[in-house]
Amino acid sequence: MRGPFSRRPSGAVPTPERGSDRGGLLQTDYEAYHAAGRTSEFGDVYERVRHRTVRHIVSRDPLLPTDGRLLDIGAGEGRYVPLWRALNPDAELVVTDVSATALESSSHRHPYAEHVRCEAEDLPFPDCSFDVITSIEVIEHVRRPVHMLLECHRTLKPGGQMLLSTPCGNAGSALWWRAALKRQLSAGVGGGVRYGDADDPTHLRAYRRHELETLCCAAGFVVRKTFLSAHFFTDVAERIELEVKGRVDIRRRSEQADRAFAAALDALAMLDFWVLRRLPTGGTQILVLTRI
Repeated sequence: MRGPFSRRPSGAVPTPERGSDRGGLLQTDYEAYHAAGRTSEFGDVYERVRHRTVRHIVSRDPLLPTDGRLLDIGAGEGRYVPLWRALNPDAELVVTDVSATALESSSHRHPYAEHVRCEAEDLPFPDCSFDVITSIEVIEHVRRPVHMLLECHRTLKPGGQMLLSTPCGNAGSALWWRAALKRQLSAGVGGGVRYGDADDPTHLRAYRRHELETLCCAAGFVVRKTFLSAHFFTDVAERIELEVKGRVDIRRRSEQADRAFAAALDALAMLDFWVLRRLPTGGTQILVLTRI
């Protein structure tokens, strides 16, 4: 493994101090979050369906695969790294995260990738270092999202591609209505909205589609495509999963049955993408960007 995360590359910014603020949690909380294995696998239907959706988009977009350098920002314990490697077998993979615990776990699982500990807003890489950048569910956590986008633009080569996934704050989604009916809708930090007690406590905002596209363009990107995926069927699938697994330990009885059950729920949840993706009420938005 080149450039292990425990040794910062030349020009790297200092690693965050334990206890420094990041999102809605302290750095110590993030270390505990990753130590519990929360980002080591796709443990619920929301995460499995996001992985399927990203895989579908990336495998069908001719500009995203690369045999150059690919940077995965905020990769956690590296659960997307096998997908990047499978789609880009000749690429040089670089993985970053703010958490030393997450990177240690990822480096053991994926020793073929370079691991660098840093903030998403301060990438310790030279200009024009990468052909492709991926960022899955990260920008909603960072304090300075504009700086993150500018850093992504700086470190991408001209004409380079970026895949950006984040929650969607458009009005009308299931989460939006839940918060609206409880009178818990509020402004996000630096734009977007927050959903009260229905929101992930580590999220600082869920950007509306037009807000995020405008920010990306202001940072020097062209928005090639924006995919929306609703959360209606996913929410139904999650409720079924929680109800059934709260009563029966399927995996203990049969791993094959557990896989079949998960596959059935995932197929149901994927209707959000296959059937409802043209609706503006997305729960997730995935952007494909090109650096000017």
